[in-house]
Amino acid sequence: MILTCKYDPNYPNNTMGSFYFVLPEPLILKDNYEVAITNLCFPNHWDKYHVDFVFIYSDIIYNEIAFNENCFQMTYLRVKKTVNVEYIEKNFDNPVYFKVSKTSINKIEFQLRDQSNRILIFQKDQKRLDNLKIYFKLHFRKTKK
Repeated sequence: MILTCKYDPNYPNNTMGSFYFVLPEPLILKDNYEVAITNLCFPNHWDKYHVDFVFIYSDIIYNEIAFNENCFQMTYLRVKKTVNVEYIEKNFDNPVYFKVSKTSINKIEFQLRDQSNRILIFQKDQKRLDNLKIYFKLHFRKTKK
């Protein structure tokens, strides 16, 4: 499943750092499933502060302990701000799977936070999401018994 963040008038509070992906139709999971991020892309131009790590959180997984905190963290990555690179793209060859907490999913919330737990604010983010791209590729699989 590939999810692309874009402006949606139903969710006017979406930003590039905190947003909902609305699915065209509900995803019904009749068994126990796990999910992992296998690929992602987001802008490489955050605003006004230094970022070493990007932590990605989602509301479709159970709370896990990460860095001594109970949270919905799916993954994190070390980032290096490069002047000539507009987007950060990452493929996860060995993705980490998390138990899905819902059996019916019609929207998925994500947050991108920095090492100080601040929601990322990207340059150009103040108006609309139309001119920037962000996407996640999720892989769902049945939980092994």
